[in-house]
Amino acid sequence: LPGREPIVRAALGECFESLMPLLEATVGGKDATLHEISSLVADPGAPRQCVHADTIVLPCPQYPDASMAPLYTFFVALQDVEEGMGHTVFLPTTHTPDAHLLWNRGRKHQESFIKVHRAVQSKLTLGDCSVFDSRVLHCGRANTSRKRRVLFYFTLSAQKDWPLPNGLHGSNSIRAEDRGAWTVGDVLAAAQ
Repeated sequence: LPGREPIVRAALGECFESLMPLLEATVGGKDATLHEISSLVADPGAPRQCVHADTIVLPCPQYPDASMAPLYTFFVALQDVEEGMGHTVFLPTTHTPDAHLLWNRGRKHQESFIKVHRAVQSKLTLGDCSVFDSRVLHCGRANTSRKRRVLFYFTLSAQKDWPLPNGLHGSNSIRAEDRGAWTVGDVLAAAQ
């Protein structure tokens, strides 16, 4: 979604104002950088996503000198997400280096990993917001309903730039012209 569009800035601004106490505690409030802004759409018949993390843990064996402050993703329900529409399933505590090392050992190990880790499911209603560390393993369930599911989402971090080139292994659901261009404070000022 284009960050320069007034309706997008207004939507973000409303979210940021409502979530400011949480933003101050997690990503530095008005100084946080917008890393993603988009919407997730699951039409009727959409299959379940593969379990995945949106970003990798840094540093990691492949990039031992890279580091990144946590990125937090916010899913905002644009309608009641009813049973069958494809709730998001999260595997809590899987945002750690150890969990990612175990997860990345291969498909056979992933099946065992899923069996021993607790899973929780969001059940968002209109206007609800789920917040998660972008390194947490998760997936959208299949949409077996006759209704389209739409979530507005954005990702924020206290750190301005993703440390790997061209967004490699990072949050990439943002237009090139918006990458690193907006802080929470910028959006709030522009939304007024």
